[in-house]
Amino acid sequence: MQRHELKIAPEYFRAVWEDRKRSELRYDDRGYRVGDVLLLREFKDGEYTGSRLAVKVTHILRSGPGLGLQEGWCVLSFIHVGKEKEEGDIVKALRTCSVGAPCADCPQKPKRWNCDWKLMGQAADLIEHMELEVHNYRKALEAVEARLQKGRGGNQHG
Repeated sequence: MQRHELKIAPEYFRAVWEDRKRSELRYDDRGYRVGDVLLLREFKDGEYTGSRLAVKVTHILRSGPGLGLQEGWCVLSFIHVGKEKEEGDIVKALRTCSVGAPCADCPQKPKRWNCDWKLMGQAADLIEHMELEVHNYRKALEAVEARLQKGRGGNQHG
């Protein structure tokens, strides 16, 4: 999994934030792969606004015969890694630098490249680990419930 920091215009950033836009048309010069994390940074009037969003690539449509894309371009489909409004502490970790301040308030702005990526990787790893743990917990719970049902059924007939 790679992480890519990308500029995005305010109108497109807002649409992604509101879940109205779930893909990006990009020049295919970074070796994008499914599973990569894109850090979308709102960019207006030649500078970053401080707003950012993390998304995970789920599908890539690359240029090819009959697809209508110019050579060298791709469409990246994605899902949100999270949004601060909805995901709480996980995304706060994504948006907090090593200084311990939210990105918008960071005194190191705009020299925060390294801490963004370090925390982004840690948060993405944490999310993947949590998803696996939840999956394993559900499977274990289903097995316990099945045993309980079997035990209850055996006692009723005995």
